Amino acid sequence: MTLAELITECRLRINAEGDDFYSDPEIVSYLNRAREFLTDKFPRFRNHTNVKQQAWTCVNGQSEYLLNDATTGIITAKDLFTIRMIRNADTGYTLPLINPEEEPEQILPWYLRPLEPTSYGMGWSRLGDTLKLTPAPASDIDFTIYYYYSLPAFAYTNAGLALSPTWLPSEFHDLLVLRAVMRMLDKDERDKAKIKEEFDERFFSFKDYIKLNANNDYKYEPSY
Repeated sequence: MTLAELITECRLRINAEGDDFYSDPEIVSYLNRAREFLTDKFPRFRNHTNVKQQAWTCVNGQSEYLLNDATTGIITAKDLFTIRMIRNADTGYTLPLINPEEEPEQILPWYLRPLEPTSYGMGWSRLGDTLKLTPAPASDIDFTIYYYYSLPAFAYTNAGLALSPTWLPSEFHDLLVLRAVMRMLDKDERDKAKIKEEFDERFFSFKDYIKLNANNDYKYEPSY
């Protein structure tokens, strides 16, 4: 299904064909919000098809790092959605996600510290677009960041392009339509209970589909 077809389907669901109360770019914005909603749910279903990894070396004494930046960021592709885990590339140790206010010695159990001479006692936290290591590293350390990447936004100028099936199977494209139609009904102050009920039913079907069909070959589990 193409973006243009999604727009048409949104209009058909509420008999808004040719109705300029909803512009096509506006409907695209609603579809993007639906895309963001589904993207947010992917990690919770452990669907590993949208996981990437990025090698990165922290710097001795530096605790904070910019994440999404094409020039100076860790994720130069600028497609970070959320971090899944951070691993020491040499030892395989997974840094824990922590409260940055924790005492460093509380982060790693004492009996594991001899096994992790370079990054023991260290954890990570994220604030906006900044990654923080606590405490600051005492040496340069090679890490691999595993992260869920954000899906590209729909652009009205590319309305003829077909949707990629890699993140949303064609049989569930109606999720985008139903979610967008809910926003359209909000604008018109019309009752959306029936559409929401249909969306919820389809969403739970989608959840079951993910559980049965997601690629489970990804061998690492998150530390949080």
